[in-house]
Amino acid sequence: MNCLRSGVQGIQGLQGVQGTQGTQGLQGVQGTQGTQGLQGIQGTQGLQGTQGTQGLQGIQGIQGVQGIQGIQGVIGTQGATGTSTGSEVIAISYFNVSNRSLADGTTYIMGQMTSLQTSINAVAHIPLPSGTITEAYIGVYNASTFASGENITVNFLSDGGATSNILSSTVTATSRHNEFIITGLSISINAGRTFITIDCPTFATNPTAVQFRVGVKLEL
Repeated sequence: MNCLRSGVQGIQGLQGVQGTQGTQGLQGVQGTQGTQGLQGIQGTQGLQGTQGTQGLQGIQGIQGVQGIQGIQGVIGTQGATGTSTGSEVIAISYFNVSNRSLADGTTYIMGQMTSLQTSINAVAHIPLPSGTITEAYIGVYNASTFASGENITVNFLSDGGATSNILSSTVTATSRHNEFIITGLSISINAGRTFITIDCPTFATNPTAVQFRVGVKLEL
């Protein structure tokens, strides 16, 4: 009978070459952002600190020395006591405020009226107390034709028109504005109704559109 004999083990074969690395796989999709968390509860406010104590008041400065008082001026002597006349003075005005042409030889009467009148019953009188007229102030306004140089006489009527005294006999209406101031009068009047009269001369040229203003100074 044939015997089988085991052969010598063969040499191990060389290791095979390592295979190439595979390519990297694709990156996965980013997940959605989570919702924001709830806001935390606000903490309680801390206690207020105590107020600091007030600082000490500064020391008052030393008061300056008072200046020397000036010398008192000499006292003047008292003036002499004035003498009193014991009278009061009032001023009264008479007028017309509408223009009037003056006719020859005509007497016009005036109180405080719109126009000159020729009848005393058509004029508003001015009542006055008794006294003495010492001055008169006469103004003549001429808005149109100027008069020639003849004089106009202005009189003061008292006692309801029964007594007449001349204030001026040299009044004219020869320009736009004519003024006459009469001083040194001494016309005594009784208490009662008073008026002014305008005595016109015969004019070579009659004035037109005339107004009069008469004031008197009355000492009581």
